[in-house]
Amino acid sequence: MSEQPPRYRMMTLAEIRARHQSPDPQPPRRLTGAELEDLRARLNRGEHPRGEAEHNARYELGVIRYVEAVDDLLGRVHAEALDAAPDSTSRQYAAGILDAIAWARGELPTGPVTGRRPDTALPGTQNLEGEAAAAARVLRGQQRAARELSTSYISGVEATLLWTLCSAPDPWT
Repeated sequence: MSEQPPRYRMMTLAEIRARHQSPDPQPPRRLTGAELEDLRARLNRGEHPRGEAEHNARYELGVIRYVEAVDDLLGRVHAEALDAAPDSTSRQYAAGILDAIAWARGELPTGPVTGRRPDTALPGTQNLEGEAAAAARVLRGQQRAARELSTSYISGVEATLLWTLCSAPDPWT
């Protein structure tokens, strides 16, 4: 008579928790408005989130740069880029900056490189990071853009989105 292998049953979640003595996971703590503004200020100074709650909250901020800094960038780009010829690389780079900011502020419905719509009216931090990463892949030839775009335009989009997230220097310097 051949020996049958023993039959196993799946452990229940309660049995797994008891075995590993892990309590039920707690939902992450949500930051207050004051804590979010403190986080935004520290991110603008180049600091990193402290702890899990701040790390999670960073992804809800969307544009991390202060509105005044974004408005200042827009003013400089408008003042300096309009003198260039429409087909010049600096004008195309500037158009990438302007479109990236317009999309990040919810003024354009789709990402400037991918053509994707965010799930919410305003793109979140993850959307901005995703669009910047897609722009980098297009520049490296690893992905195609949603439409025909110049490398200068795509570079402007990438640099600006990273800047809005406090992850890169001013794209118009």
